[in-house]
Amino acid sequence: MPRLTEQYVQCVSLGYLKEYYKEKYKKDTVFAKQEVVVRKRFGGGRADGLISFRDFNHNIFTVSLEAKSCKTLCNITFWYDDIKRTNHGFFTGFIAIVISLYLLWDFS
Repeated sequence: MPRLTEQYVQCVSLGYLKEYYKEKYKKDTVFAKQEVVVRKRFGGGRADGLISFRDFNHNIFTVSLEAKSCKTLCNITFWYDDIKRTNHGFFTGFIAIVISLYLLWDFS
């Protein structure tokens, strides 16, 4: 499988979201742009993609997009640690046994 670059993910996802909101709200004017920088007085920062549109009641909505490449996949993917999971299982079982023995001893 070829590696996906961040620019490719930005382009494809921004195009998909633009068509999605255009179809959902039946609007021809949907603003979509890559690599948008926010002014300092509004908090600063940058977004990989920005979509803005008006709904039926003329409320303005904005959608911000943060794209990730394959290089940062380990930062956003949940990984299991088998040793930690096993230790937690033994500890939980031990606590359950201790509580059960205490309750049996206390009520007998």
